[in-house]
Amino acid sequence: MPEQLKVMVVTYGDPYPPSSGVAIRDYNLLKQLSSSVTLHLCILATETSAPDLSNLSQFCASVVRVPATPRTLLRTVVNSLRCWSAGFKLASHPYFYPELAGTVRSLVRSENIDILQIEHSFLSAYQGAVPPGSRCRTILSLHNVGSRQYARIAETQSTVLARLSYAFKSFLIRRMESDSVGKFDRCLVVSNEEGRVLMRTAPAVKFAVVENGVDCGSIRRLPPSRHHKDLLFIGVINYAPNCDAILYFCKSILPLIRRSIPETHLAVVGHAPPMAVKELTSTYGITVTGFVDDPIPYYDDATVCVVPLRAGGGTRLKILEAMAIGRPVVTTSIGCEGLEVRDGEHLLVGDSAEDFADHVIRLLQDEGLRRRIIAAARALVEQRYDWSIIANSLLQTYHEVMTSI
Repeated sequence: MPEQLKVMVVTYGDPYPPSSGVAIRDYNLLKQLSSSVTLHLCILATETSAPDLSNLSQFCASVVRVPATPRTLLRTVVNSLRCWSAGFKLASHPYFYPELAGTVRSLVRSENIDILQIEHSFLSAYQGAVPPGSRCRTILSLHNVGSRQYARIAETQSTVLARLSYAFKSFLIRRMESDSVGKFDRCLVVSNEEGRVLMRTAPAVKFAVVENGVDCGSIRRLPPSRHHKDLLFIGVINYAPNCDAILYFCKSILPLIRRSIPETHLAVVGHAPPMAVKELTSTYGITVTGFVDDPIPYYDDATVCVVPLRAGGGTRLKILEAMAIGRPVVTTSIGCEGLEVRDGEHLLVGDSAEDFADHVIRLLQDEGLRRRIIAAARALVEQRYDWSIIANSLLQTYHEVMTSI
């Protein structure tokens, strides 16, 4: 029997608890892969307090956590020079910590790592930690194509300064992506659409699609809600596209819905809501919860999930989760971009405020339509988007990379 591949994953932020899109993806892929490969995990930690690492150790042979501690001006300058001298672009230097690079280098040597998988383009500088002459292959996993993500965010900003800030970030990330992706043996994207966007930046890139998913085995389909006028938005609220989506929905869409269904209520669930969102509770009579340990009671109350995104990148795990749970979704073309869904069958798509509001009203009033969409959506995620299926795609990519040596 051949020896298991040894894979080291370097990621940003703790994959446990899986309370954000990034953490959900990281955690579930580690869980699914653990029975087929030997995993080593290196985390550039964003939180000072460490979670219970036993939740990750059950899947990984080793877990190393390096805090992304604040740096002095001198260390910032030295760090920038390190990245520059190694040939990495400016956008990567805030995330480069020599102690994490040293850990990666040491583990690649001592554990004879076959594949180093780096999550996010801004961590791409850690590829330079692979010792010269090593047989270790490298993979860059892009949760989204950042240059397009930030360019879209710029378009939704209300001030010139904010638009310029995000446009500049998009420029820096585009330079980083175009420079870094060609240094890896393979790049992972979450959809063919993202792959096409990446190829416009780096035409020679070798990419594989490893989609986002949902754990259909642990998520049961909920019975119909008893509340027939309740809507739900769920996500990380201080993420700029999510914040914009909530503001846009409350100001432009919710009043249109309430003309037909005055009692319509929106619950906004997720951590770190900014003040602009909190203030909507008094202006529009919505509920903003902040972080909750268990979102299921809010799904239970909701009749329709709304995802009115006008910016962002990658694909939306919140849509896949709602489809698995049994709640119909109304979204935009950007919201469902990259997912193999059909408007009118698996969800409803409205790109204008009027169309979006009309779709929500239809779903609130038409039980038969809700039932048809819920059934088709659950069948789709079971057949295509379960994490076990996604993990098999990643395993196939691993073997392709190793056989191309």
